[in-house]
Amino acid sequence: MQLKKNDLIYSDYAWTELRADDPRRIGRPDNVLFNRREGHEVLAFLAHNFSTLEDAHRAERALRHRVPAYLHSRRQVYEWLTLNWAFLNVCHAR
Repeated sequence: MQLKKNDLIYSDYAWTELRADDPRRIGRPDNVLFNRREGHEVLAFLAHNFSTLEDAHRAERALRHRVPAYLHSRRQVYEWLTLNWAFLNVCHAR
């Protein structure tokens, strides 16, 4: 899915200058650490892992409010979202 900055729910992300390891430059995620406050990283994560805007928004809300802060890698975050997806659907449907 193609996501743009305007598609994100939250507008307080940092949008730093593109680095050499930026996912948009190298075509894949940079290192294993995931910065949830960096807009470019959140966009890449959501676009890579979710096929609809509704699912991307659900995941973005979870990144902000539900996913434990001690999870730092993309893999850990994605696995947590996968394990808790049904619960998140119920929580965000209300």
